[in-house]
Amino acid sequence: MLLWKDFEKLREVGVNVLRLGIIWAGWEPTRGAYNISYIQVLRDIVLEASQYGIYTVLDMHQDLFSDSFCGEGMPSWAVAPSQSWMKFPQPARPWPMSGKDFDNKTGLPTRQACSALGPADGLGFAELYFAEPTQHAFQALYDDVNSLRVAWADAWAEALKHFEGVNALLGVELINEPFAGNTLANPTLLNPGVADQTNLLPAYDYLAKRIHSIAPNILVFFAGVTWGRWGTGFPHAPNKEPTLSVLAFHYYKPLDNVWLPGAEEQFRQNAEDEASLQVGGMVTEMFSPTCDASYSQTLDLAEQYSQSYILWQYKAFCEESEKTLHSKSQDGSFGSCKTGGGCGFFEQNGQPIAASFQETARTYATAVAGRYPQGKFDNSTGIFMLCFTVDEAISSKTNTTEIFLSAEHFYSKGFIVEILPSGAARWQAGNSSIQVQAHVESGTNITVIVKPTIDS
Repeated sequence: MLLWKDFEKLREVGVNVLRLGIIWAGWEPTRGAYNISYIQVLRDIVLEASQYGIYTVLDMHQDLFSDSFCGEGMPSWAVAPSQSWMKFPQPARPWPMSGKDFDNKTGLPTRQACSALGPADGLGFAELYFAEPTQHAFQALYDDVNSLRVAWADAWAEALKHFEGVNALLGVELINEPFAGNTLANPTLLNPGVADQTNLLPAYDYLAKRIHSIAPNILVFFAGVTWGRWGTGFPHAPNKEPTLSVLAFHYYKPLDNVWLPGAEEQFRQNAEDEASLQVGGMVTEMFSPTCDASYSQTLDLAEQYSQSYILWQYKAFCEESEKTLHSKSQDGSFGSCKTGGGCGFFEQNGQPIAASFQETARTYATAVAGRYPQGKFDNSTGIFMLCFTVDEAISSKTNTTEIFLSAEHFYSKGFIVEILPSGAARWQAGNSSIQVQAHVESGTNITVIVKPTIDS
């Protein structure tokens, strides 16, 4: 559970958005029966975060669809049976597992069996997506078998009813890292863009329509398949509502054999997709295995391509105890230990990792009273530069550009603000921020430079 101390730490480094998992299996464990206490906990977290200036994106998280396949996310009743499973007790056992790897009471594979899978078996976490039962389950969801797509939309609609009037809820991410569907039956789904258009978009269109019938102004975050760095196949935004749509994508450094060229290719391509679809964009998971300078390198690219971003992950919410180590349950002390991972921002003993906070505490503009903003921050010097064009249509509404800065990490001795052209705007210091108000005509280009004070 996140506590007030966590939110203070997040605010200290400038975090203003939280990606919070809503697990469908927890929200609707039995079809049609929703867990109200579960959604209330999520609502409380959203409201608490808002007290620290942090918005929330609810993420219907899944990995490998269900605990039936060594994953998590979707409820067991949403696992549609297929003919190839009928010789096995339900739910199905993905090859190469045998009966000894399953809990006879639940019919689910044990966490130990799931965690033991690896290269030696020819089947690890990623490869389990290519098990026939897993693929069939995704395809059934997209095809609305047994009205599963309707149930998916119902789950979102019912959840959002509990957030009526909660302005801090920024949006919903329809599904985390969607798989293409049944590529064994239709291998063309593996081609870039095919699954996005044929499987995902029809589902997204339906979901967005249902979601906006409940929450008309909420942002819908939608993602293509995880290998979509060569471009998505979406011809339009979900339900053709570009102003309420945000293209979500993930960047994981280990997936790049060549560091910067590979990263830049992905950021550039996603920026082009966003421009084509006329939607917003956000990296909803950004990960480094070492939680060090590679974070700031990636964030430099996010700034270059004007991408919002969320890091994975704040804490490793998975711990083992003597009880869980010897249990057949799929849960650790604080959730599943089968999927996910990463160093987070804290050691297992609860001590913060200083490098993680230092590399992510960036100066950036939280609001710009103008157009074409371009910010650039140098993590090694603490120097920040923002360029934008004054626009009276925007200035008449807010007239204030706000820039967050982390005094603890970069400006402990103070800071200097320069504005070009000279006299084009005035500024004042706020709480961990500065506010800039321009007083020049529309179309004027303004540059704001923030530098840390250095001892003479």
